[in-house]
Amino acid sequence: MKKLILVLIFCLATIATKAQGGDVKGAWTGKQNVYGTELTLVFHLDSVNCTLDSPDQGIKGARVRGTGT
Repeated sequence: MKKLILVLIFCLATIATKAQGGDVKGAWTGKQNVYGTELTLVFHLDSVNCTLDSPDQGIKGARVRGTGT
């Protein structure tokens, strides 16, 4: 019984690890509350670069530094 439980835990841990290892490339959108004002932020990620759009502020293509894995 202990062996079965250990095997199940191992399988679940493996599945969880694989699920988190997906590709993050693409556009990621979210909202940020800044001093009571909600701003829409859009991050554009590719294999090398990351840029930021803030449509509410009219900002498009701002380079994001310090990204990495």
